[in-house]
Amino acid sequence: PHPVHRQFTLPQARRTIAFWSFALTVSLYGLYVTGLMFHLESIFGEGGIDSKAAFRIFVPASVISVTMNFVASWLSDRIRLKYLLAVMQIGSIVSMAGCAFLAPGATKWMVIAGNGFAGGMWGVMMSVTWPRFFGREHLGAVTGFCMSMTVFASAIGPWLFSQSLARGGSYRWACFVCLAAMALVGLTTYRADNPQTRLAPDTTCP
Repeated sequence: PHPVHRQFTLPQARRTIAFWSFALTVSLYGLYVTGLMFHLESIFGEGGIDSKAAFRIFVPASVISVTMNFVASWLSDRIRLKYLLAVMQIGSIVSMAGCAFLAPGATKWMVIAGNGFAGGMWGVMMSVTWPRFFGREHLGAVTGFCMSMTVFASAIGPWLFSQSLARGGSYRWACFVCLAAMALVGLTTYRADNPQTRLAPDTTCP
């Protein structure tokens, strides 16, 4: 069971580390994956991989993503969500590193597997976290703010990758920026516990 002891307003939710750890993770993944998909053929071409092989990554990535979504949904009732968040962050970092050093072989599979793991976790993080951590009374405001962050970040992604190519001569620099940002957010994950656990009533005998 995951009892809710307090209904958080949006300002109250934003004062918790957990909110920003989860919200920034899903937003950064949205930024990266939209940049990757928008420039997919060009990015793979830079890595010496033809366009047909580039578009074939969707099938294995989707299989991994769907599988991980089922697994994460089952695990979300059994383990702390911050552990699943860490899996999403690691998957994102693996994909970003693979994209930065993309070439035929192992790095291509880093992009596929990393995106599969992160994408599978994304839906669980967005649907399970907010009502469990902050209650349902102000759920619209909390989820709306997080979704706005994600949409804004996703809109920046293609621009960031195009600027990386135009100014740095390679998409690698955009991947490095995304990787560094995700790693920094990952440092907060160990403190991204459910705020409700701190509000549980003391049931010990006096």
